Amino acid sequence: MNNNKQPTPTQVALTKFRKYGVTLNELDGTRLPKLRWVIPNVLPLEGVAMIFGAPKLGKSVFVLNMVLEAAVGGFDTGNLNTLYIALETSLRREQQRMKAILGNTKPPFNVYLETGWRILNRGGMQDLDEYLYQQQTDIVVVDTWGAVRDGKRGNNQSLYQAERAEIEDLQDMAYKHSVLIWLVHHTNKAKQGGWQNWASGSNAVIGTCDTLMCYDGEENSNERVLYVKGRDVDEQEFSVHYNQNTMRTKISPATTKHSNSPIYNKIVNHMEECCTVQTPQDVASSIRENVSTVNAYMVNLMHEGVLLRDGYGKYVINFGGK
Repeated sequence: MNNNKQPTPTQVALTKFRKYGVTLNELDGTRLPKLRWVIPNVLPLEGVAMIFGAPKLGKSVFVLNMVLEAAVGGFDTGNLNTLYIALETSLRREQQRMKAILGNTKPPFNVYLETGWRILNRGGMQDLDEYLYQQQTDIVVVDTWGAVRDGKRGNNQSLYQAERAEIEDLQDMAYKHSVLIWLVHHTNKAKQGGWQNWASGSNAVIGTCDTLMCYDGEENSNERVLYVKGRDVDEQEFSVHYNQNTMRTKISPATTKHSNSPIYNKIVNHMEECCTVQTPQDVASSIRENVSTVNAYMVNLMHEGVLLRDGYGKYVINFGGK
């Protein structure tokens, strides 16, 4: 453990540039570090990421799986140190989860758990700043983002402005200390449009976070879908298998075709009959299926060339692609 960590010259330069700006001449002469990863080509080790999903779907267990894997170098990105701020759980529950996931494997020494933290604008940011100065850290998980917010806005400040300011403060902290701050958040109830619109709150979440991740699926199923998009990550979809007994999750590219599935055929038949631009909500209402399931199928259908994307979260049948 490296106490009283001093910022590197690059960190000092980047902090200065973010605060005061930079001339192109200064930028040209600055040696910038290569982009590091938690999960290669999926989750950058930089800035602010947010994963959101429905309550009780297992997103916290998924994040814990990823953190434990990263701690022992399982993603070939080094042994990454994590501060896990778990604010909607207990030490007993976290112990149960850890033992289930690890089995007979000894827990890593480089994952630090906190079950209490001050509200960010009431001392929590200062606490985080001091911690990151003192401890060698790569990842900070805040589970959940809502638990460290006071929910108050300034005079004449919109929800968008308030959320944007909070995320930007966290971005400044992340770049100052060269860490990833990974926020866990909830989805809204409507789940209309594309998956990026499902995060609870304003569009500041979509526009300000560096990486967005949506953890979706049915609570009574072992299969989940992970959607990812970011400034350094192309939009991707992954299948996540969740073992309810071991609490382990396995992530893999969503490449399976579903041409024999009844839902697949219902979606394709509906799109062929209506011949108009449709959202997952439109299709789900028409064929009377769960919107999350329909959305996952429609993304797959787009990748298979059966559907074409026609604007944000909208699709149309591709008669030449079947």
